Amino acid sequence: MVKDNEKVNWSEFDIDMARAFVKKKLGSSSQIEKPVLVRWSAIIEKMLKAKPMPGMGDKASPEVQKKAIAKVVAARLDPTLKESFLSTTKGLARKDVTWGQFAEHVNKDVFHRLARDVAVEVLKTK
Repeated sequence: MVKDNEKVNWSEFDIDMARAFVKKKLGSSSQIEKPVLVRWSAIIEKMLKAKPMPGMGDKASPEVQKKAIAKVVAARLDPTLKESFLSTTKGLARKDVTWGQFAEHVNKDVFHRLARDVAVEVLKTK
């Protein structure tokens, strides 16, 4: 297994090994979900006050709505991770980066894509 500070050797790039490294670095699904929910909770709360999630009704508590958002994040995590991995690989190919930097780029991309997906779900019309 490669190390964080090791340079990515693009001529020997192995997609399965790279995915394994990134998944190990990012942690479990719950370790990825929590920062998304924590960082965006104030924004999500404002969005939910303005417009409750579809199907939740006006009476659903903020806690119930946050749990629904957590389910959106959980459901989108695997496809989002795949999209982010491919996008990062394409964007960084042949650049002088370490494996740690590569994983950090994937992490940031996953975070932003999940935040976008949550916003879309909250703003969907009934």
